[in-house]
Amino acid sequence: MKIGLIGYGAWGSHHAAALAESGEFEVAAVCSQSEASRQAASAKLDVPTYARYHELLAHPGLDAVDIVLPTYLHREVAAAALQSGKHTLLEKPMSSNQAECRALIEVAQATGKTLYIGHELRHSTQWGRMREMIEEGMVGDAQYATIDIWRRPYRLGASGWRYDPQRVGSWTLEEPIHFFDLGCWWLREAGRPVSVYARGVRRPSSPPGLWDNLSAIVAFESGAHLTVTQSLATAEHHMTAKVVGSSGAALAFWDGEMDRTEHPVCSLKRVRDARLEDIPIAPSGELFELRAEMRHFAAVIRGEIAPRITPEEAALAVTLCEAAERSIESGGMEKL
Repeated sequence: MKIGLIGYGAWGSHHAAALAESGEFEVAAVCSQSEASRQAASAKLDVPTYARYHELLAHPGLDAVDIVLPTYLHREVAAAALQSGKHTLLEKPMSSNQAECRALIEVAQATGKTLYIGHELRHSTQWGRMREMIEEGMVGDAQYATIDIWRRPYRLGASGWRYDPQRVGSWTLEEPIHFFDLGCWWLREAGRPVSVYARGVRRPSSPPGLWDNLSAIVAFESGAHLTVTQSLATAEHHMTAKVVGSSGAALAFWDGEMDRTEHPVCSLKRVRDARLEDIPIAPSGELFELRAEMRHFAAVIRGEIAPRITPEEAALAVTLCEAAERSIESGGMEKL
């Protein structure tokens, strides 16, 4: 299938490589506002490049588009892509607020085209295996999940958009959204989330409202709960997670010098009868998961498989981020 890539910054270039490696897509055109990025794409991929996304959407023969842009552009560009008749892979977050998410879902339904949101962690051999362990009854009824990440500060992004509250929306939408989504996925049998309680602080060097240190508790209908904590004030990239059930637990550890490493150190263990048991997994990390996501997107377009994440689930993750932000600002619990 021929696909157009809208956005060719640091992460967009990884998308281009993953599309090519998938064996499913031919990158037929690239769009970027940056002349330097267009020149880089032309030299690397030898394809036509465009400065405006409408020009790329008019490129002949495209079956799909892959959108890798700052958050504030997601709704506008994804809606235009769908309305032009293209299957659409949209990097997370789906949009910056729930209203825009609902609007995108309506456009996708009206056009009949695939809207696939890029929550690549759902394609992880590590985090996905944790979901399988729950489904297989290896931990009993899941009652509690926790995710803790500590890492170096975010990259600025092209023209510093990731440090601009007007363009990024919030840092909750940058990385914690992944963990809100993972928790809802792992605790699917616990029902829908019903409340969020969050706290956030920032370093003096960070713009107001962009939280370097975040903690949140999400409660579910069944009484199960999820905790998410993140710090951007440390070094390298480290993540731990666990799901505790009525008869066991799953524990996971991930460490890398950078988030986009080809050489992570990762492990998965099962707790049973107060003993630890290693669970074999293949290497895990954003780059591995991005490649899997591209193959999965192609299979979804062909109607061979259901999406790993639905637009409604991606919208729910945005809802939780919005609730966390309101909770931080108000100091109270936000009911959903």
